[in-house]
Amino acid sequence: MSPTLDHRKRPALRRRPFVVWVALLVAGLTWAAGELAAADHPPTDAQVKAAFIYRFATFIEEWPAANRPAAEAPITFGYLGDDPVAEAMTNAIPGKIIRGHPLVIRRCATLDDLKGCQVLFVSPAEKRNLREVLETAKALGILTVGDAAHFTEVGGMINFVPRNNKVHFEINNDNAEQAKIKISSELLKIPKQR
Repeated sequence: MSPTLDHRKRPALRRRPFVVWVALLVAGLTWAAGELAAADHPPTDAQVKAAFIYRFATFIEEWPAANRPAAEAPITFGYLGDDPVAEAMTNAIPGKIIRGHPLVIRRCATLDDLKGCQVLFVSPAEKRNLREVLETAKALGILTVGDAAHFTEVGGMINFVPRNNKVHFEINNDNAEQAKIKISSELLKIPKQR
């Protein structure tokens, strides 16, 4: 016999949607990191950040029309600059699927290589060209993720920030909206909860 939901309990469930959503979101964001932690040794910061980058893409509700992947076409994660996070992305992202879209990853050596990417990780080593990279990515409708001071202040959308020896992130939703990228309100709430 399958369990049935007691209809008298439904109102109680409705009273706490925010708490439930935050709990589910935190669980979802830490899922890949937890998978890594099940290994013989704890995950590196780079592996945790790569897992977060994958999870960020799952919370994009809408891409701009010009950069929206067609049905069953891949979502492309690009990275610019050599970095341990980029290396971890090449191990963590390929083979996964988001809403029917397979995920692929590619190294971007020039601004022209950004075309066709939906997500871009920008290495801190790219700071000399950062504004130009971010302006190009914004015009192309690419979600940009960085790991450098002032990244979101100069046009980036999501930036990793160290806090209490743990990986945290900040989001500049204005920059995402300018690129016509709609980030789920559930993801937007997370940095404010910390």
